[in-house]
Formats: sequence, structure tokens, C-alpha cells
Amino acid sequence: MAMTRYEIINKMADDFTKLITLGIIPIHIAYWKVYYEEYVKELEDSLKKGRAEKSIIADVIADKYGITRRTVYNIIAFMEGK
Repeated sequence: MAMTRYEIINKMADDFTKLITLGIIPIHIAYWKVYYEEYVKELEDSLKKGRAEKSIIADVIADKYGITRRTVYNIIAFMEGK
């Protein structure tokens, strides 16, 4: 079974940081990881309450970090891609 990019990044742990330091992986990917983790956390919290609307959660993350909703969707697509 193919792993998502997010799963691969998490599995890399310290190697991920080293690759960023060496300039092999752009620093924005580390930021995207933070944004994606926050999105997943908000989504899980919403599911527990029985009202998971991804568009609203994307707006919340966009507002929280000062990015656009489109960027949040791009991050989700990137992290969940294979």
C-alpha cells in the first residue's frame, strides 16, 4: 500500500529536518506539515462533535495562519498525495 507524503515525512523524522537544513527540501514543506496537522486535528475534533465541514475547517486554518483557503486546499492535496 502506498504511503501518503505526510506519512513519508513523519517516518523520516530527523532525516526530514536534515534535508531541509541542506536545502534539498524547501522550508515551506515544514510549515505545510504544521498547517496540515492542525487541519487534521480540527477535522477530528469536528467529527467527534458530529459536524465535520471541511470548507469551514479550511477557513479556520487559513485565518489562524494568515494564508488563503486555496493554499490550505493545496496543502491538503499535497500531503494526502502519493
